[in-house]
Amino acid sequence: MSQSTSLIHVYDQLHEQIKKVLEKQFFFVVGCQKSGTTWLEKILDNHPQMICRGEAVFGNVLAPALNQALGAFNEQIKYRNAQLGDYNALMFNQVQLDYVYLTAIGALVSPWIKDKPDVKLIGEKTPEHAMTLPVLNKYFPNSKVVQIIRDGRDVAVSGWFHNIRFSGDKFKQNFPDMPSYIRYLIQHHWLPYINQARAFGKQFPDRYFELRYEDLHADAPDVTARLFQFLDVDASAESIQQCLDAASFKNLAKGRDGGQEDRGSFFRKGVTGDWKNHFDDKSEAVFMELGGAMLKELGYV
Repeated sequence: MSQSTSLIHVYDQLHEQIKKVLEKQFFFVVGCQKSGTTWLEKILDNHPQMICRGEAVFGNVLAPALNQALGAFNEQIKYRNAQLGDYNALMFNQVQLDYVYLTAIGALVSPWIKDKPDVKLIGEKTPEHAMTLPVLNKYFPNSKVVQIIRDGRDVAVSGWFHNIRFSGDKFKQNFPDMPSYIRYLIQHHWLPYINQARAFGKQFPDRYFELRYEDLHADAPDVTARLFQFLDVDASAESIQQCLDAASFKNLAKGRDGGQEDRGSFFRKGVTGDWKNHFDDKSEAVFMELGGAMLKELGYV
């Protein structure tokens, strides 16, 4: 077998894998960073009828990158054609751009289904996708969206310690104190993500499911049952418990119980109401100034 024949065989296999991926039902998990999106992803990924992974950044990184690259190619072709007087050269049209984008997604996701080829649903978790749902909806018009919402004050505390762990001095240069970070978080993440995902839900109510981090803590079996019913997968008590056990804080945090803090771990503490231990008067005033109305709307105040 020649090298070119071997490559064609590989490409044929990949093409079939991509086709299988894109024939599946997709759903997207969104929510502000540090709102429990990873916990929710793990619960869903352990269901035998689903795969849920992250963060593939289809809408906020891949789409603009491909549009920019192929758009730049088209501009170069136009420039060269104008110089040569040849206006018959081929350029990418919109249908071809869309094809490249969907093919790229299928290629990226195809390794996910190797261990579970017969799954009913493919889920992807990227918090920032709350801001790019119109893009995803264009390419996945039957997809469903799950938004998890958390008390923004707890989001701020969790995000504060996560960024200190991850970026350290660089983060503290940009945000010397918690109130400055709270202001940024509310304006650029917490409020916009909630509002944009809810706007999608108003437009497509049958394809949108909203849950609260705190409710998932308080009664995980009930919330999970409603979520599984929304996704139209097995919602039996046995299936639910299997997923919750696999995604428990103790498992994710490698043996720690919820409330046992480890500031060096992505899964730092796993509790609700921790903001009360870290907010001072200024932090609370800044949050209430910018996010107080949403806190009331969500029932946190």
